Amino acid sequence: MSKQRNRPLIATYRVQMTSDFGFEECAKIVPYLYKLGISHIYFSPYFQAEDGSKSGYDVVDNQKVNEEFGGKEGLQRLTKKMEPYLGQVLDIVPNHTSIQSDRNKLWMDVLKNGRKSKYARFFDINWNPPQKKLAGKILLPVLGEHYETELHSGHIQIKKIKNDFYANYYSFVFPINSAGVRIIKKRTNIEKDKELEKINQNPQLIDEILNIQFYFLSHWQAADKEINYRRFFSINHLIGMCVEEKKVFEHVHKNIFQMLKKRELDGLRIDHIDGLRNPLEYLKRLRKKAPNKWIIVEKILGPAEKIPDNWPIHGTTGYDFLNAVNGLFVNASAKEPLSKLYRQLTGETRQYSEVLYKKKLLTLEKSFNGELTRLIDILEEISMRYRHFRDLTLSEIKEGLSIIIAYFPFYRTYITDFKHSITKEDKKYIEQAISISREKNPQVHPLVWQFFNDLFSGELKGNNELEFILRFQQLTGSVMAKGAEDTTFYCFNDLISLNEVGGYPSKFGTSINEFHDYCFRMQKDWPLTMLATSTHDTKRSEDVRMRINMISEIPQQWQQTVTWWFEHNRKYHSGNAPEANTEYLLYQTLIGSWPIEQQRIKDYMIKAVREEKVRTSWTKVKEDYEEALILFIDNILKDKEFVKSLESFTTLILGAAQISSLSETLIKYTAPGIPDLYQGTELWDISLVDPDNRRAVDYELRKNIFSQMEKLDCIGALEQLDSGLTKMYVIYHCLKVRREHLECFGNEGSYELIKVSGEKAENVVAFGRSRKIVTVASRLLISLGDDWQDTAVELGEGRWMNEFTKQIFEGKTEIRNLLNDFPLALLVKEK
Repeated sequence: MSKQRNRPLIATYRVQMTSDFGFEECAKIVPYLYKLGISHIYFSPYFQAEDGSKSGYDVVDNQKVNEEFGGKEGLQRLTKKMEPYLGQVLDIVPNHTSIQSDRNKLWMDVLKNGRKSKYARFFDINWNPPQKKLAGKILLPVLGEHYETELHSGHIQIKKIKNDFYANYYSFVFPINSAGVRIIKKRTNIEKDKELEKINQNPQLIDEILNIQFYFLSHWQAADKEINYRRFFSINHLIGMCVEEKKVFEHVHKNIFQMLKKRELDGLRIDHIDGLRNPLEYLKRLRKKAPNKWIIVEKILGPAEKIPDNWPIHGTTGYDFLNAVNGLFVNASAKEPLSKLYRQLTGETRQYSEVLYKKKLLTLEKSFNGELTRLIDILEEISMRYRHFRDLTLSEIKEGLSIIIAYFPFYRTYITDFKHSITKEDKKYIEQAISISREKNPQVHPLVWQFFNDLFSGELKGNNELEFILRFQQLTGSVMAKGAEDTTFYCFNDLISLNEVGGYPSKFGTSINEFHDYCFRMQKDWPLTMLATSTHDTKRSEDVRMRINMISEIPQQWQQTVTWWFEHNRKYHSGNAPEANTEYLLYQTLIGSWPIEQQRIKDYMIKAVREEKVRTSWTKVKEDYEEALILFIDNILKDKEFVKSLESFTTLILGAAQISSLSETLIKYTAPGIPDLYQGTELWDISLVDPDNRRAVDYELRKNIFSQMEKLDCIGALEQLDSGLTKMYVIYHCLKVRREHLECFGNEGSYELIKVSGEKAENVVAFGRSRKIVTVASRLLISLGDDWQDTAVELGEGRWMNEFTKQIFEGKTEIRNLLNDFPLALLVKEK
């Protein structure tokens, strides 16, 4: 693992760059972030993206800084402003690029010149798909109606822009190749605009021109069935890049390497590492170019899954930590009553694993059939080479492969070649998937499972065999992401605070011992991993999640309350809308976010039901159902009895949720790793899934609250609990301790258990850092009942000052005394 560069990493602050919040606006918050204690701004991608991009991940030109943010000059001014105070960490996107507009000049060259384009190998395109009509062509699924309809309606036109000709469809333009230009020249006097009008009045001639292009215009719904290029998940306009090719790697990273050379970047966050053909090879190349930089990867780890130990990185983007720490505030004993309640209210009797399997199969069929077809095409060639498997039918192969992908336990494996033996972890995951596939599907011939077993184990070797495995690994991650996070997490609603990226909704809670084990492992293996609790991709913010967690502490009260809500609001149903599962999701969401603007909750629920893909979806919008859902929301939020009950329940849990959020914050800022503060979450942040969590942040408010906070002691800060000042107070003092005691954290630090004794020991999370810092946080506060009884913590030798209260403690200290003035303790050993 690389050593950290000179500028110490203390904490990052994630900012989402947009046209409304560019480099100039970002420069205005630099002094504030520095005073708060942040060491690095962690930027969303800021290379040229599509016009009006809200994420930055739809990059069109890696060689340019986004003009909407202020361009190269704006970035230089910001960098100069940051230099005395803060470092930069940049989120980069090597996996894909956007092809939604003509701004991607490399893509336009490929459309114009086909396989002969010098950029053809930059993109992951299958030039020889099974469909004969696509031989040597690229499917472009952009048409709102079928081709013939659009052609005769005059929506597809030939246009001349400067000296080049293009096929134009609404905002889309596609270059006409030389063969097409020859037809145009032959049939018209191209110097006269009226001649082009004649072409555009002749659908047959336009069709003749389009038929000889290197692209095939098609109805948008053809994408999921016939797509012949790798996409980022199932997003048609984000095409996979072949960064495994050296020249592609160098091109994509040219700007980044220049910035690294100038020491303008201290770290990199790698987006969607599991989408790459060979993540290890990519990371090794990157590490050679950035030997002393902090590198983290967006890697979603499943239960008990570990980061490959041969990756030259510092860790993940922190979803593993998020789920571990969130689980501390979920009462595990509530699993049975809450699951029973969920079944009673909704009629959903399936286990999470069953729902996930069905949704992954659905996702594979509806969204990735093109990618699946590409794999089956390879498998057919492989099976024909071996006498034992040559009579397997395509339908048998497709069924077996689909089942294995649907049962695959994690995002992917990392097999790279047949020269080295498969790792024991990858072998275990593959064997597990094949074993359960065989067990659950006795109708499938045993020879099918033998075929896949021999293929993955390396018994069957060859170029096609390796090509299949490499592409299989890229597909399983996409199916897991879309099938779990973007589908199942919206329709398995036991306790929705568990439905988080990298989470496993059927696991209720993290025990204190489990959390300690996690932290020991992180300190040993990945002491500079990122620690996140909210991100641009989380399903809900940390504070919303914590409020919903509180349901697990009072399952009986929740049962009584939500059962009454179902009965009381039945009169607002329109037919079967909303169905009970969606209604239960809505009520939990309101608990987590109330009070919230009606439009925000409506927007969230429409996204949720489309992602759920039961009664409506993004591709088949059912307007009647969605209108009925909106009407239901309108009616219940006008119902005074319901709103009074809702506010009564949120009041019941709010205080405990706020203190629990403070506890989570303290743990995050002192656990092994580098804490990341997502924009705006230094105060209470009530945000739902994107785009809700990418709303503009009120930094003037935060600057004013910070000015107030600086003048307050812990008592004064606690009095400002509702405004969120208390959360900022905790963050500020945690970062102050981290800055003053750097040696206690990071590579050189250590993590220790702190003994807690007494009746309520399970309500305390306590740990030490390098025998100089002690964290003491409370949890499960409603069940605690504000009575610590004889619970005490062993501080060890010496005098310890609580950073929050400035009080001194020694030896065995009762929790009631330690937390009397402030609900948390961050103790620093006096010299």
